[in-house]
Amino acid sequence: MKGLLFWSVAMLLLAGVVHLGYVLIMPQIDMRAGIDELRRLAGSGALTVLSRDDSIRVVGPDGRWLVHALCVYNLSEGPLAVSATVPATYWSMAIYSASGETFYSLNDRQADVDQVDLMIRQKSAPLLGDDQDLVLPEGDGFTVRAPDPKGVVVMRALAGEPAEYERASRILARSSCRSAPK
Repeated sequence: MKGLLFWSVAMLLLAGVVHLGYVLIMPQIDMRAGIDELRRLAGSGALTVLSRDDSIRVVGPDGRWLVHALCVYNLSEGPLAVSATVPATYWSMAIYSASGETFYSLNDRQADVDQVDLMIRQKSAPLLGDDQDLVLPEGDGFTVRAPDPKGVVVMRALAGEPAEYERASRILARSSCRSAPK
């Protein structure tokens, strides 16, 4: 009886360890694979507006209601300047690290402007007196410090009908994502 109890507890502990390992590791592996897929679709360091079919394939069925614009970046080559045109309808921008962490997001209501300009810089080692705030004002825009050198900027605009999809695509195409001077 003691042997059965021992092996039952051992199997439960092993199952818990395997489950915990899966839950902690798989999201990062999935995000890295997703970024590799996005890099294949959109390239790197430039903004690409996805077609409706690509949005559905990458995002799933919800992709048919939103236009997606992507910019896969690598900050080891220097900072990235993002200039986003905000349409009059629903719009959002999220910046993801390579590990899957959303470290910055903004929507049309929060922005309350027609144009958002930001700089994404790699988070540096803390310096004496440097509090390493995530978002810092810089000129007319602001700087966002990324926890990882690689990641993806995703912009979304609402487009339920095919005509709206084309209009929202043209608006998002006016946005840009490019290397910035160091």
